[in-house]
Amino acid sequence: MINKNELYNNGYGGFSEDGKEYILKDIITPTPWSHILTNGRIGTIITNGGGGSTWYINSRENKLTSWSNDTITDKASEIIYLEDEKNKWSVMPIEKNNNEYEIVYGFGYAKYILKNEEYDQETTVFVCNTTDEKVSLIKLKNITKNQKNIKINYLAEMVLGVDIEYTRKHIVAKSEENRLKLYNKYNENYSDKETYIKIVSDKSVFVNFEKDYDNYKNISAEITVEPNEEVEIACVLGVVKKEYDNKKIEYYKKELIDIKNMWEEYLMPIQVETPEKMIDIMLNGWLKYQVLVSRMWGRASFYQSGGAYGFRDQLQDVLALTMSNPELAKIQILYHSMHQFIEGDVLHWWHPEKDNGIRTRYTDDLLWMVYAVCEYIKVTDDYKILDIETNYINGRLLKEDENEAYINVEKSEEKDGIYEHCKKAIEKILRYGTHGLLLIGSGDWNDGMNNIHGESVWLSFFMCDILKKFIKICEYKKDFSTKERYEKELEYITENIEKSAWDGKWYKRAYFENGKTLGSNQNDECKIDSISQSWSVISDVVSKERQNMAIESLEEYLVNYENKIIKLLAPAFDKTGLEPGYIKAYIPGVRENGGQYTHAAIWAVMAETMLKKADKAMELYKFILPIEHSKTKEEADKYKVEPYVIAADIYGAENLAGMGGWTWYTGSASWAYKAGIENILGLVIEKNSIIFNPCIPKEWKEYKIKYKYKGSIYNITIKNPEGKSTGITKVLLNGKEVAEKQVPLQKNAGEQQIEVIM
Repeated sequence: MINKNELYNNGYGGFSEDGKEYILKDIITPTPWSHILTNGRIGTIITNGGGGSTWYINSRENKLTSWSNDTITDKASEIIYLEDEKNKWSVMPIEKNNNEYEIVYGFGYAKYILKNEEYDQETTVFVCNTTDEKVSLIKLKNITKNQKNIKINYLAEMVLGVDIEYTRKHIVAKSEENRLKLYNKYNENYSDKETYIKIVSDKSVFVNFEKDYDNYKNISAEITVEPNEEVEIACVLGVVKKEYDNKKIEYYKKELIDIKNMWEEYLMPIQVETPEKMIDIMLNGWLKYQVLVSRMWGRASFYQSGGAYGFRDQLQDVLALTMSNPELAKIQILYHSMHQFIEGDVLHWWHPEKDNGIRTRYTDDLLWMVYAVCEYIKVTDDYKILDIETNYINGRLLKEDENEAYINVEKSEEKDGIYEHCKKAIEKILRYGTHGLLLIGSGDWNDGMNNIHGESVWLSFFMCDILKKFIKICEYKKDFSTKERYEKELEYITENIEKSAWDGKWYKRAYFENGKTLGSNQNDECKIDSISQSWSVISDVVSKERQNMAIESLEEYLVNYENKIIKLLAPAFDKTGLEPGYIKAYIPGVRENGGQYTHAAIWAVMAETMLKKADKAMELYKFILPIEHSKTKEEADKYKVEPYVIAADIYGAENLAGMGGWTWYTGSASWAYKAGIENILGLVIEKNSIIFNPCIPKEWKEYKIKYKYKGSIYNITIKNPEGKSTGITKVLLNGKEVAEKQVPLQKNAGEQQIEVIM
């Protein structure tokens, strides 16, 4: 049960002592607090109110059960009722006024615990590790002196496609042994899959197949439970292509252990212990878990059932994986490279079944492949990736008056190594406007600025960062002509940024096609935009004096200390005559239009560390973390959304200020992880060596990092006896000083002790 010993208990819930679980006692939360479980194939969203959805492969195109993002009703698409001679109750708290449950969210599972005068009940929901099954494993103990005859009712509102209103007329159900088999032969991509629901137990059960109930498919089973006897029941929703073995309850108990072990393996390679416990909780599991289940594998959340891959999206997500799970990062890079057109541009997003998707004129998409490749090589020293050949795709070109189009694509016979893919991406974007800055196309990172059609200051900074990194790769490849040309391009862009993008105290955001500025002191709205300021520092191509002035302006105009948010831009678009694009359709202070867009806010934190402003960096980094917004019940009521995962945005409007937007499905999780591990704690891996570059509060006297690497464990202690924020005095490896102040990584080296003195 929740007690005062739990971490950051806000009255609704709190973290377990090790931070690996979030425990809810008061289940009537301001909005549904959700959890995501997936093995990369089958996945499910569940909530504290019993809502959610289950899917297979694609959370939009192949929903198994219905999805609703209604924060008021939080409708349940799968319901499990138990009933005896006197009572009927659900294993999850779908009755919204029932607050007798305790809910535990952990990595790969969720538990719903209910105790009353007659039963002890614990239901663990998980997806199997080796099969494509979602399991609700119920432990039920009869604590009375009487025999109980229990009926288990399992209801599922089946979709087997995109939309239940269309698919319900195509679903065919057939009973067989202990399961109900379901088909939708009109599901274009999954018609060969058999979906089923079933009930199994460690005792003999009698299974019935009930009639449909308000569109829910329904099976039930009956079981006898003796006094003080505990039984286990598994309600299973699964998918198979071929016939499967009739699995017993012991199989599912083992699968629960296996899925927990899998997540231990994925999440534990880097563990930290700092004076700030909320940082430990997020970095030691929740951020990477969010990246993998919601962004990489599920591509889903309570607020968005997307299913598609985004070119820029998952390539930024892998940045959280390069140090601890580099093979996953490599796989994603190669997969994305196969969605680049021969002309150099890429699909903005696509569904994996046929790879059809959106072709656009967005300019930053393709550059994220180059960025991810550079980061991957920096960490792993694996230059062989540059020579791996992957195919391009073919598809119709955009018409002159088209900014985007959903098109059919096919794999091209033409292919290149990843190095050539990257060069083609860079070449596609090296197009300049009248100020010598890169053309924005139909939008750069901010898709909402799709009506500027001029030049992007941010994109110009981003390209500078890309070129600086890629020039080193050109040198490695001995491609000296390209290296020299890119050096000239870098110099040209930098000169034009300094000449045309500086506004006196900060950097402009863009130029419209007609030459009008955006993000300038001349503007009444969007006078300043954060990402130009942050990337002036991250790219490090302009003077330190201007970098510092730009970040000071960001702090002055964009940081709202009362609500602990870092706005994307200010003032918000409202009545201005400027028409930057669909960003203006958002209410002022909401999402990109003057709220905190967390993705960009983290870049501001990174910029602070690069300017060695440690105290400010820590203050703003804590603003990013959901725990900081929900430490008390009053704060949680204001923030409203989950305290254990990053929110994509936090509103800045007066009546909504401080309220979190959609959670889970945001690239912010990856950047928050990267900023915490690398920029603040200073654990940097370059060319298979550990480099230490901390930027911490002066009052931190010591913190620890455990890094697991290919059979070796590096136990790192960073000591700060003189109260510094940055700088390393010496590094000791197993008691001996290392002259280079960096430690080469070794395979199968056992435990290594590293002491870093600031």
